[in-house]
Amino acid sequence: VVVDAATTQSTSSADSELRFVVDALVGHQTTAPFIGRQLIQRFVTSNPSANYIERVANAFGSNGDLTAVMKAILLDAEARNPNALNSMTYGKLKEPIIQLAATMRLLQAGSQISFADSNSPLYPLRSFYDDGASLMRMNPSGFGQRPLGADSVFNFYLPNFSPTGELASQSLVAPELQLMTESQIFATMNVYNRLLNENMYSDRSLSFSNFTAEQLTVKLNSTRLQNIIASTSGSNTDKAEAVVDYLDFYLNAGQLKFTNNTGTRNALIQAISAASNDLDRFNNAVYGVNTSPEFLIQQ
Repeated sequence: VVVDAATTQSTSSADSELRFVVDALVGHQTTAPFIGRQLIQRFVTSNPSANYIERVANAFGSNGDLTAVMKAILLDAEARNPNALNSMTYGKLKEPIIQLAATMRLLQAGSQISFADSNSPLYPLRSFYDDGASLMRMNPSGFGQRPLGADSVFNFYLPNFSPTGELASQSLVAPELQLMTESQIFATMNVYNRLLNENMYSDRSLSFSNFTAEQLTVKLNSTRLQNIIASTSGSNTDKAEAVVDYLDFYLNAGQLKFTNNTGTRNALIQAISAASNDLDRFNNAVYGVNTSPEFLIQQ
């Protein structure tokens, strides 16, 4: 193996040659900023400053310390300074699968297939998962993403993708926007509608499965939102406002409340307060927040 004019012995083992190549790649001067920039794009913002990239690259060092890299990314001033929100170039579009996962995590989504069920074929795997974990197998059509479903090893989109228009004219990139088309936007909205109204019944994946369609349906836990409604004093509008603020805090970092987008927030509060039953209030709240611009953009 020849790397930068250095040659290993031809009798070296495959493991030794692999380590030699990896060490050479990690130590190359372009590796740290290349990896640092892409990780910043995934976790913080699509268009980091050169200084931000340099600080992360320095944390990468000569040995590729990814623990130090992640600390540098998430604790950097550009990632944590509230003034960054004033910049029109700060932030990123959330990937569809990240959007869906955030909602399912907050509202404790699950199926009827528990890893803790001693009669389940999944029971031997229970030690690898948290208590209460269940199997969910979904393949939402038109969603744009599915776990481990990229068309190639180069991810679902390119790191330098820039849609034509305002972003391209300012030499800005928005990688995740490569997934977003008019049909994908509506497909995503329909996924949330099916999640709330039919428990993803039509999106379940039955391939290579001994489970029934009913077992694989995905249900959200409405207890948290129902408790907020029950414990909030005042009018229906006051209760609706408390629900919106709760979802906004956990899913949007409170941006819906603290931005100028009062129209969306007020419309959500009105739709929730006008609902005639608990189920409609829950569905209106979750669907409304999940389709708001503040939910789609991470800042």
